[in-house]
Amino acid sequence: MIKKIAVIGAEYVGSSLGVLLALNYEVALIDKDHNKVNKINNKQAPFDEPLLSEDHAEFQVIHDLTYFKATPDIILGNRMDEELLDVQAKVFTRDIYGKN
Repeated sequence: MIKKIAVIGAEYVGSSLGVLLALNYEVALIDKDHNKVNKINNKQAPFDEPLLSEDHAEFQVIHDLTYFKATPDIILGNRMDEELLDVQAKVFTRDIYGKN
């Protein structure tokens, strides 16, 4: 049973997806932009997305890739990356053929 979902990227798609998934799952996002991570963790949207500033945006945004890979049941991302090969069995991307 899936309980915890990790999402790569805290931009428009990743953050919006995180808000929706957090309604039913424990959610963690990862992003390289420390300023963006800090804003979202402090309930401040780094772009025009009011749901990130409201109480129902209950997810964490982290920097630690090792922790990020170890804790979720599944990882959602735009595409596969070499840094995820060790956990590829739980990575789901739009890039089903590994070409993009």
